Amino acid sequence: KTILSIDPENLEAHIKYAKLLEEDGDNEQLIPIYMNIANIYLKRERIEDAKRYLLMVIEIDPLNETAKNTYDMLEKGKIEEVSDEIVELDQYQFQGNGEVAPEKKPEIEVEVEAEPEEEVIEVVAEEKEEEPVEVEVISAEEKKEENKASQGATTQEPEEDFEAELEEAEFFISQQLIEDAIEIYKHILERAPDHPVAKAKLKELTKGVQKEPESIEEVMKGREDLNIPIEQILSESRKQISKIIDANDAQAHFDLGCAYKDMGLYDEAIEEFKIAMQNEQKEIPSLNMIAMTNLERQRYTDAISIFKKLLNYDEITDEQRLEFLYQIGNAYLKMKDKQEALFYLNKVYKQNPNYRNIRQLIALLQGNEKKVNP
Repeated sequence: KTILSIDPENLEAHIKYAKLLEEDGDNEQLIPIYMNIANIYLKRERIEDAKRYLLMVIEIDPLNETAKNTYDMLEKGKIEEVSDEIVELDQYQFQGNGEVAPEKKPEIEVEVEAEPEEEVIEVVAEEKEEEPVEVEVISAEEKKEENKASQGATTQEPEEDFEAELEEAEFFISQQLIEDAIEIYKHILERAPDHPVAKAKLKELTKGVQKEPESIEEVMKGREDLNIPIEQILSESRKQISKIIDANDAQAHFDLGCAYKDMGLYDEAIEEFKIAMQNEQKEIPSLNMIAMTNLERQRYTDAISIFKKLLNYDEITDEQRLEFLYQIGNAYLKMKDKQEALFYLNKVYKQNPNYRNIRQLIALLQGNEKKVNP
């Protein structure tokens, strides 16, 4: 609080303070801090980061008009109009004791009659013989290099800015928000490609991550002597895997389907899930994964159809029922069908008002016209 009273736009201090408030569960004080962080990101033109903290405000207080209006305008690209909506920082500045700072009163200038000038006695010092000055001769090339070095020094990113962003990235990692942390490290490396900490952390976080299918093409670049289509490589790989995996091993086919899905090989993934669902115990999980695969490949109608089919199974748990209803609402939302999306999301809300981000989604869908039922 003392730091914020001195430097209200200190991002690192805001994030540390927010972390402490989150640990204490003090949502009332978290809202202005989140709004401050969003405001600072807006001033730095980091729109996605600002939107993320606005959503965190909405999640705590779905009826917060300022956060909702600001988020809506950012979603619509009306960035220049946001200045009228976002809460100004001076509303949440702190004094040394942590209280909100009082309103600053305008300073009043008072004219004071000048006192008569005192008599000045001029003292002339004895002139000393000047010593000869050595002049260093610099060549044009050396001067050019010196100018480049000075320009590089002036344009170098301040280290404290990176410290704030590195602190934020560590906070995201502690909250298991790995993708957000990766984005911050990438943002740092865009401005400072040789930053050692950002490079090391990014390598550590992305180590072992599955590459997209097109990476196979990158591997094949420069191998003109191997004129083999990628489809043939995948086909051969599947044949070899089929020899290893028993047709009756439902778990192995299910796991393989998940691996194909993560690689973006959706057709292959669905085929494996269809094999796995022949086992009665894997029927519901496999159907769910087929629906999720269709959702990921933007085949929303197919996904909705399967999720509705799953709702008719007597064996599903209450938690699974909530998940299927939530995903149906999510699919309708992606199809821009707000009415159907609200219908299914409200079903989730009635059974469990705290399920995932259900309050936030309903608040965003209802906008200013309706309010979430208590």
